[in-house]
Amino acid sequence: MQGDSMADSVEQSVTEPNVRIATFDDCEAVAALQRRVGLEPDTRGRWERLWKDNPAVRQARSGLSMGWVLEADGQVVGYIGSIPLLYQYGERALIAVVGSSFGIDPAYRSYSLNLAASYSSQRNVDLLLETTASEASGQLFRLFRHAPLPYKDYDRALFWVLRHAGFLKAALRKKGYNPALAQVAGTLLAPAVYGEAMLHNRRPLKSAPGERVRVIDVENIGPEFDDLWTRKVKEGKRLLAFRTSEVLHWHFESPGRAGKVKVVCCHRGDRLAGYLVARREDATQIGLARSRIADLFVENDDPGIVDSLLSTAYDLAKAEGIHVLELVGLPSPIRERM
Repeated sequence: MQGDSMADSVEQSVTEPNVRIATFDDCEAVAALQRRVGLEPDTRGRWERLWKDNPAVRQARSGLSMGWVLEADGQVVGYIGSIPLLYQYGERALIAVVGSSFGIDPAYRSYSLNLAASYSSQRNVDLLLETTASEASGQLFRLFRHAPLPYKDYDRALFWVLRHAGFLKAALRKKGYNPALAQVAGTLLAPAVYGEAMLHNRRPLKSAPGERVRVIDVENIGPEFDDLWTRKVKEGKRLLAFRTSEVLHWHFESPGRAGKVKVVCCHRGDRLAGYLVARREDATQIGLARSRIADLFVENDDPGIVDSLLSTAYDLAKAEGIHVLELVGLPSPIRERM
C-alpha cells in the first residue's frame, strides 16, 4: 500500500505538458534533456548544419519543422528531431525526413505518443523514416502504421575482425569483464578466432584486374560523383538517397570528423564506377577501434566493383590498426557480397 501511495504522489506531481514545434532557441534545453536521458547532446553548430546548411531545406517546397519539444512548466521534458533529406524515385525528387534523438524524461514517458504523433502527422513531406529507432520506439511508430523497411536483416551488422586480440578485449569489456582480465583473455583467445577466420576465408575477394582504385578525402569529392549519380538514377525506378557531390559534402564533412572519413573510389576506364565511404567510429569506452562503411554506391551494383571497394577498405582499415570493419544497412546486392 505504501508503494502505491508513493506512485500516486509522483503521478500527481507531473504537470500536464504541451507539444510545440522546436526552434533554435531550444537547443540548450534539448541538450540538457539529452544528457539526462543518456543521449549525446546536440550543439548549436550541429543544429545549424542540419536545418540551415542542409541542401534539402533549400529545395523543400514549403517550410519544414526541425522537430517538436514536449514542454512542462517552461522546461523541455521531451524532444524528437526531424532531419530533412533528399531522395529520388524514378524521375521524381522527394523530400524525406528522418526522426532523430527521440528522448523524454521518465516522469513524462506516458506522453511519448504525443511527440510521435506530431512527427508522424507532417503534411509537407513525401516520406517519413526512422532508421535508428530502438525496439521500444519502433513499436510506438508502428501504431501510426509505419511499415518496416522491406529488406531482410537490414539492421543486422556484418563485420570483419581485423585485429583479433584487440577485438576480443573490447568484446569482453562490453560483457562486463575488467580491463586487465579482458586483456589477458583476449590475447589467449585471439589465435583460435584468427584460425577460424582463416579456415572460413573471412576476408574480401581481391580487386578485379583492369580497375583503378584510389583513396581520397571528402573535400576532394568532385563532378565525377555527379556523373555517377546521373547514370545511377537512369538504371531504373528505385528509391535512392541523393548522392550528388553537394549532398555528399554536406553529409560527410561534419565538424570534428577531419581525417576520420575516407572515400574509396573505383574507376573503370576514364569514369568513376563506384565509391565506398568508410567512417572511423571508435567505441572508446571499451577500447574498440572501429571503421564503419557509411555508404557504398556502385553503377549497376556491379559485383566486381563492389569487391574491389570492399577489398581496398579492408586493407586500408587493417593498415590503420582498426580492430573491426563493420557494415549496417545498404541494399541486398551489397550485403550479399560482404
